[in-house]
Amino acid sequence: MKKLLIVSAFIALQILLVQQPVFAINEDNRQGKLNLKEEKSQTKEQQCAKAIEKITAKISAYEANRNGKETVYANLLTKISEIITRLKDKGYDVSKIETDLTTLTTKIEKYWTDRKAVTDTLESSKSSVCSEPNTQFRETLKQSKDLFEVVKTDIKDIRLFVSQTIRSDIQALKSQKVDKSVDNETL
Repeated sequence: MKKLLIVSAFIALQILLVQQPVFAINEDNRQGKLNLKEEKSQTKEQQCAKAIEKITAKISAYEANRNGKETVYANLLTKISEIITRLKDKGYDVSKIETDLTTLTTKIEKYWTDRKAVTDTLESSKSSVCSEPNTQFRETLKQSKDLFEVVKTDIKDIRLFVSQTIRSDIQALKSQKVDKSVDNETL
């Protein structure tokens, strides 16, 4: 009986010793799951920060390009206005080119409006980057891409209008007869 008691005590001791690591493993698993949740949230925060940084960089690059475009379009309008003034002084009928200048000004204003809409949409997308439903962020990005395509179309439209319409109207003035009486009056 003593042997049975000693063997039972020995088995019970072994069971307790074996059970302790199992309890410890379960405890480690619980800690591991908590750590995974923390790592997931940290990863999501890092992704949000990177996305905001990329959007900010795009906006900055887009705005840096703005000064160049402002200069180009301002010079274009000035140059066409000077041509109109010079040709009008020589006695040419420049009403068609003046109409073209008004149309060009309208196209340039539309370009600036559309360009502002792109930057506004990108700015608003920064606030929805880390929101829980990603659909809003994706929709905002898609909207800004669509608006950017509109801006590209505006640029092409301006370029084609200048190269095809305004240049052809200026070339058409070569065939126009100059009214010499206007030229003599200015002298």
